[in-house]
Amino acid sequence: SGAGVSGEVGPKGVAFRFEGFRYGPLTLSGRMEGPWREVGLNLALMAWGRKAEVEGRYGGEGLVLEFHGDLEGQVAWQEAWKGKVAFKEGSLELSGKQVPELQGEVLGERVRLAWPRLEVGGVRLDLAARQAEGEGRILKALLPVGLGVMW
Repeated sequence: SGAGVSGEVGPKGVAFRFEGFRYGPLTLSGRMEGPWREVGLNLALMAWGRKAEVEGRYGGEGLVLEFHGDLEGQVAWQEAWKGKVAFKEGSLELSGKQVPELQGEVLGERVRLAWPRLEVGGVRLDLAARQAEGEGRILKALLPVGLGVMW
């Protein structure tokens, strides 16, 4: 089928080509290459019917990614995550030192993901333990009176 990843890693740098590479719902196509001091990337992302282009680099100044298309914004990491990505249903800001924390609004609801905890409206979920608590009215932007949730 020709889909997948091909590339080389050596003492002078890295060169990868993605062609229809699937990781769960995400499909990647494009290139990631350069000397170790600054690797650049230019990828097309597709997931859940959405498309975006991401350009970026990783080097002495950390990681910087710029999104265009169905995702718009910039994300950076150098000892900590920062940035914001907007999309049709809302926007999310990234922060945190290791696994990024996401916080923002999706479909009219305030959301926060600090792995493994997800908060939507007044409902708090522990995704690792598969437990939920709280109550709230969510999806008010989609349904006339929202959806009542209680755990």
